[in-house]
Amino acid sequence: MRRSEPACRLAVVAIALAVGLGLPGPSSRAMAEPPPRSGSLERRLPATAERMLRQPGAERPHPAEPARAVSDGNSETEAVLWAWDFYRETYYPVPVRRLHVSPSTWIYVEEGLELPGSALLRLTAFAEDRALPILRQLYGAEPSPGIDDEPAISLLLLDIRDAHYYHAPTDHFVSGYFDPVNEILPEALAAEGDPRKSNGREMVYIDIGSPVDPIGDDLLRAIAHELAHLILWFRDPEESEWLEEGLSELAGFVCGLGHPRELVNLYLRNTERPLTAWSGEPEDIGKGYVFALYLYDRFERETPGWIREWLAQDASGLSGLAAQLDGSGLGLPELVLDYSLALQLDAESPSDARYAFRSLALGSSQPPDGFRAPAARSHSGERPIDLGFLLSPWSARVDAIGALSRPLALDLDLPAGTCAALARVGEGLEEPAVEAFCLDDPAPIARRSIPEPADAAWHQRLLVITLNPRDLDATARLSVQLGSASTIGRRLFLPRLDSR
Repeated sequence: MRRSEPACRLAVVAIALAVGLGLPGPSSRAMAEPPPRSGSLERRLPATAERMLRQPGAERPHPAEPARAVSDGNSETEAVLWAWDFYRETYYPVPVRRLHVSPSTWIYVEEGLELPGSALLRLTAFAEDRALPILRQLYGAEPSPGIDDEPAISLLLLDIRDAHYYHAPTDHFVSGYFDPVNEILPEALAAEGDPRKSNGREMVYIDIGSPVDPIGDDLLRAIAHELAHLILWFRDPEESEWLEEGLSELAGFVCGLGHPRELVNLYLRNTERPLTAWSGEPEDIGKGYVFALYLYDRFERETPGWIREWLAQDASGLSGLAAQLDGSGLGLPELVLDYSLALQLDAESPSDARYAFRSLALGSSQPPDGFRAPAARSHSGERPIDLGFLLSPWSARVDAIGALSRPLALDLDLPAGTCAALARVGEGLEEPAVEAFCLDDPAPIARRSIPEPADAAWHQRLLVITLNPRDLDATARLSVQLGSASTIGRRLFLPRLDSR
């Protein structure tokens, strides 16, 4: 994944453009406007702010005027730095004052904005004493000395110009971003006739305008997220965006700020979204975060340095992850199937670490640690089932068959290259009973006999998980027939497929 001359990957929402100096990619000189920034972190506005924006008269025509003046005129400008206007899609100069200087960080604030002394002390201590040491240990170090021959990272605290800044209708705001263009010297851009603006330093941008609480944890989470983007840009510049966002969001958790509850729950509403899909929407960030957390819990906790080794692989995306797993006895399809099982079985507290999160309590009703149960397609165990369905690339479908009071005959018709798992959970079972398999060759129908519980009053469910770990769509069929024990016993079942 490392390259001698890394490209600058610029992205916001669903747009991703690769640009670089001397590297393949769209020519910035051919663009009417420079592309949006990389690593932008959007957060949902608080309900009060959202209601305010929707009040009559709150909307302004485009182009709108800023919500307030950039400077109050009462402080002396020490420097001017470039920033990106997400609403007007252009660079603009920001008059700034420098608040803090140390070997680790230089902290600037936009002219006209004030930061309480306690907030400055808190964010400085967090960045220097917690975030940077932890993220360097987990992901590796940023370039040091940097492109400006300084070891310090610049943090610019400003009111980021997004739709919320201009009072345009929106329910999100940008809480921070990292712009890799700053890793190119300004004179190099000018020599190429490149219209982009660089500050020529390692740098992240953090929003402190409304509605950000300057002494709240969300501000610290944005700092951890953007510092992770800076490090990942250097260590793994070609990483897939959904994985990079997941790892950047993981930064807040490993730095002691807990889980991004809203993002996680948005993803758990629909876990059938393809793992590799990326739209820039909050649910996709939540998906990347939960998958990164699973890898952290399963591998990094047991083998510190595992994630750094993964990031150093030559390949990116799932190919890089497969390369990291090579020789371990665990294939990528099996890993993703284990992850899909963990999403469903975590609340059952299995002793098998493959099927549980150490850091999440999925399906628990006990706040603040509990999260909603992941979505599943529910079916009654009292009715036959015959379903044909399409599996998108790298997506998993979960069918939950409840009220298992009668024996079942289950048929799964799957194409080669797909995987499936059956998990029986509920009362009377100390541990979930799991069978998981992947099919390398064209498969006959995989048939299973599901016996009746010893006590028909027990409430048990059968989870049927089908996974398509391929880059092409796959069709599958699930059939379930009911019957008495004697009826089921007369059926011809294929030999049990080898389990892992």
